[in-house]
Amino acid sequence: MANRGKMALVGMFFMLLRSVFLIGGALVTTPLIMKRLGRESYGVWSLVQDVVGYGTLADLGLGTSTVMHLSRFEGERNAQAYSNTLQSAKRHVRWQGFLVCLVLLGLVLVFPWVFEVQDVPTTVVRWTVLICGLRVAVTLLGLTNTSVLKSAGRYDWLSFQETLVSVVMLGVLILLAALGSGLVGLAVSQFVVAALSQFSYFWMAARFQDRDLLVPPTVDPELESRLRNYGKSTIWSKVAGRVNAASGSVILGFLQGPSSLAFYAPAVSLITRVNAIMVLTLDFLGPVMARALGQGDQAGFRRVFFLSSRFAACLSLLIASSVVLYGREFLMAWLDDAEVVQKSYPLLALLGLLLGVSIPSIPGNNLFLALGNVELLKQRGISEAIVSSLLQFVLALWLGPLGVVLGTMVSTFAIRGVMQLSLVGTKLSEPAGRIAKDVYLRPLLSLIPVLIAAGVLKTFVPLGQLRTLMMGWGVDVGEGGSRLSRLLTVGEIGLHGLVLAFVMGVGCLAICLDSEARQMVLARWTALRKKLFR
Repeated sequence: MANRGKMALVGMFFMLLRSVFLIGGALVTTPLIMKRLGRESYGVWSLVQDVVGYGTLADLGLGTSTVMHLSRFEGERNAQAYSNTLQSAKRHVRWQGFLVCLVLLGLVLVFPWVFEVQDVPTTVVRWTVLICGLRVAVTLLGLTNTSVLKSAGRYDWLSFQETLVSVVMLGVLILLAALGSGLVGLAVSQFVVAALSQFSYFWMAARFQDRDLLVPPTVDPELESRLRNYGKSTIWSKVAGRVNAASGSVILGFLQGPSSLAFYAPAVSLITRVNAIMVLTLDFLGPVMARALGQGDQAGFRRVFFLSSRFAACLSLLIASSVVLYGREFLMAWLDDAEVVQKSYPLLALLGLLLGVSIPSIPGNNLFLALGNVELLKQRGISEAIVSSLLQFVLALWLGPLGVVLGTMVSTFAIRGVMQLSLVGTKLSEPAGRIAKDVYLRPLLSLIPVLIAAGVLKTFVPLGQLRTLMMGWGVDVGEGGSRLSRLLTVGEIGLHGLVLAFVMGVGCLAICLDSEARQMVLARWTALRKKLFR
């Protein structure tokens, strides 16, 4: 158990490191690609990524189903069921990857016609769609290997590999954008890096798998049916997430053309990456809860849910408040385009507030997965996908990009907020109001000192002060809109963010953790301090 805890900590470290590179990648590559390609080509690039991204749904929930069942069977030490599950997953991913390739052939033909791409050659658009789609198909084929690593708790190696892939991809995109590469070159680079990464996942899965659980597989129709039904139910939650993340681009691209995405995609891409990072960071909760249930530890199961929910709520409140307070200055320093910033900031602020519901819903999703109540996730996912897509389309006709974001907000608050909270209360046999008070209101108290600290910082340490100091020291930082000046602004925002994160961390420690968790954190901090200053 102690070894698993160390692996989880190492995995968390690399997951956070990967998060830095994912955000850093968006910050560095977005303005480069936008300026090199132009607004319409950049819009085509964003649109292709979102459209082919729907191909990840072709796994029909098999990845989630495999991870959860392998974790439970490992906890039960049920070797036969473990091997049967693994064999079934390997068989299904083959035809799922083939299915994606078939759909691609049709998509390549209709894409330029449906979205009325004008200034980009049709041949370039089609090759970009094909290569990006093949990248998704290759990723599906490696699904079983990552499932094995997750169920085995090897988040250390998995996170390390994903961090390495993020670093390589970032470097390649920066290089190609700097060299002026076009859409096809960017697509090829993504495909090559994704294909190479699958070989390393295969090697790691073979090395770290529990060989005591590997026995000759047998035909088990009942298990096959359970795996499929579980997956088909969980896939609706992913459908809802994909609708919220990508359907806005599809709707705007259809109604207003790809060039409109130059104002919409940067803000949405940034917030989507933040949300995806949180999903990845908290991905270990499902297997941990499933393993606890497999061992009959009901108290541990509940404790993991409540502690992770408070942590997620604190994190979401911190990010949301920071986006609202510093979003405009950040966009200006990032994109250096006043027209884009003017239209993007309202979207960014609303999407930041949306994280206040999206991130705290992640532990609830994992709770349903661990309990096996995938039918509830299916109901929630279907409801959110239908409500969100309808609202996005109707409001987009009226308000354009702002309407898409408002439609997403209304559906998310209603479904992931109110509906899911009620479902969690039912499963834990507690009133939804009590859970809301314990999970949401306690973290809300820790936000008060954060807002006070933000007001003090912006008053006494305003943005731009560092540039003024450096100019006073005789350092040439260029004009106000120069690259160095913009980097200094981003750096100052980052420093403010670190201070706010520290204040929120202290508040989370004091208000949101239970006594046992507080004592553990303080004990580890004391031991680390003594070791450093010995």
